[in-house]
Amino acid sequence: MIRDCKRRNRIEKPWRNKRRGSFGKPIELCLCSTCANTFHLMDDHYIKRVNRHQKYKDSCCMCGVKYGFDYKIYDNSKANSLLYI
Repeated sequence: MIRDCKRRNRIEKPWRNKRRGSFGKPIELCLCSTCANTFHLMDDHYIKRVNRHQKYKDSCCMCGVKYGFDYKIYDNSKANSLLYI
């Protein structure tokens, strides 16, 4: 009975739906907050932190100026799936 209550009260989370349509293998990059924000704003990419408890920052792979954390970037665009066929 407790399990049924938890299933009924489940809130639909939009970031779960984004990840379902991902194609290909993810790319792992070190990104600062500014560069990571550009991927957050794009609809054809899904971004996720690799380790939430990462203590030390590395230099950003995109800008090379700021320091940031490791992220995995999933590609959601369907155009790239045609290349792997």
